[in-house]
Amino acid sequence: MKTPLYDEHVAAKATITDFFGFELPLRYTRALDEYQAVRNEAGVFDVSHMLRIDISGKEALPFLESISTNFIDRPITYTMLTNESGGIVDDTLVYKVDDQNLFIVANGSRREQDLNHLRQQAKKFQVTIQPRDEMILALQGPKSVEFLPPIKFHTFMEKEGIVIASSGYTGEKGYEVFGPKEKLIPLWKEWIAKGVKPCGLEVRDILRLEMGYALYGHELSEQLRPNETVAKFVVKDKTYLGKTNEPPRYYPTALILEQGVPREGYKIVKDNVEVGTVTSGGYSPALKKGIALALLNQPYKAGEKVQIKIRESLQEAVITTLPFLKK
Repeated sequence: MKTPLYDEHVAAKATITDFFGFELPLRYTRALDEYQAVRNEAGVFDVSHMLRIDISGKEALPFLESISTNFIDRPITYTMLTNESGGIVDDTLVYKVDDQNLFIVANGSRREQDLNHLRQQAKKFQVTIQPRDEMILALQGPKSVEFLPPIKFHTFMEKEGIVIASSGYTGEKGYEVFGPKEKLIPLWKEWIAKGVKPCGLEVRDILRLEMGYALYGHELSEQLRPNETVAKFVVKDKTYLGKTNEPPRYYPTALILEQGVPREGYKIVKDNVEVGTVTSGGYSPALKKGIALALLNQPYKAGEKVQIKIRESLQEAVITTLPFLKK
């Protein structure tokens, strides 16, 4: 599948990759150049592979509350959606227009699963579930405020037929913009003409990893419970589908290496015993070190040392607190 901006990506000589059936830009130039643009100026991402799903009706709010680990009591709420066994269907932002009109944004890898899950659970409520065919752009970076109206973080507004939200996945000031391609393609071209750098999936992963943000399929899955993840801060004292009071089986942690770059699946060792696995890893341009998110079989304190098996050698790593990039 192709997003409406596919031809623009090809014209810009982007390296195209398959991402869960979508042909998306992996990078345009060097990932480090795109990284510096977002951290210091402004970069824009085509995230139209994500799916906006409208949830409306008189029971729209209680419906979403029933499957959400977080209270939906703000204009934009970050939460996890659960299934009957308490596993994580997806992590998402819930946008609340009012109690009867809300929408979520499904991750690109979970579009169909989210839609099917919502429709199945909605049978118990008086609600309508409707996917919306539109583009989504993410404008990120300290200079993003020069291109869109300033609004408070985790709020949104509608202007001239598009929704402008203050959110993102990079740890920088930024926006996500929803609307028809007839409005957003010209916006993309205008921003780039004014110096905003187009950015791909590769740098998006580096940026979110430095902030310790979860990625579905890595830190989150249907086999994990919400309180076993790096996103457990959105698990509140409330009821939700599949909730259990059982203690965690896994403990999320953050690691910094002096040498080497960790990758997903690398094993973590403590006192010659395997104690966990890296869920996401890479090189931090800000720290100039390897960093990793991991799941361990028991909790450890910040400052404790473990080892990560990289190829055939064991590299020392220190447990730290998130985010890696303290801002």
